[in-house]
Amino acid sequence: MFYVAVSQANSWGADLPGSPVMRNPQFNGAPEPITVFMIPAKTWSDGTPAPPDQTKNRKEWRPAKMKDLFDPILVEATKQRILQLRLESERQWGSMAIAQTLAHCTSGIEMAMGVIHAKRAPFPANLLGLLIKPLVLRDDKPMRRNSPSSPELFSVDPTQCELQRERSRLIAAVENFASQGPMGCSRYPHPFFGPLNPQQWAILVYKHVDHHLRQFGV
Repeated sequence: MFYVAVSQANSWGADLPGSPVMRNPQFNGAPEPITVFMIPAKTWSDGTPAPPDQTKNRKEWRPAKMKDLFDPILVEATKQRILQLRLESERQWGSMAIAQTLAHCTSGIEMAMGVIHAKRAPFPANLLGLLIKPLVLRDDKPMRRNSPSSPELFSVDPTQCELQRERSRLIAAVENFASQGPMGCSRYPHPFFGPLNPQQWAILVYKHVDHHLRQFGV
């Protein structure tokens, strides 16, 4: 059980399908300006079993086969989408120019391979990331528009970004990530989601690149 300032349940991943987090409806802004969230456990703090009804309706998350950049077919499809980008490609949301966006995607892959070590998000975002990680990794649902990202992934000077160069760099990064495979993935924790195994890195890399390709309509 943990206490935060009054919050919407979904901002903490509470009461969503597959999420272990629940909001306590008895304490949501009254008598104190706080919201109480709970995570059911199978045992009490002293190790004794919790009552069965505490967990019987909570299904444990099991990963399904999802799109990831270890899949050679998906790698080729992603490269073809990158090649479709043009200077006149219309941005659907956000503010980054197309070349800067490609540089940002390359930085995301470099983070997944341990070249960039992004700082862990501060509390409570780091805790929230751990809680919603199973939701993000359970299906191929695209990332939300205007999702936050680490400052380290915006280190490239946007005035120095050129479309053709950044497109070539991103394609090379995609190929390198796929060819290195699980052994090439970072052991450093993700800034928001914390520790990830290689397949989880591959899933998130694909989701991130796909997110920005959709941003420009490809």
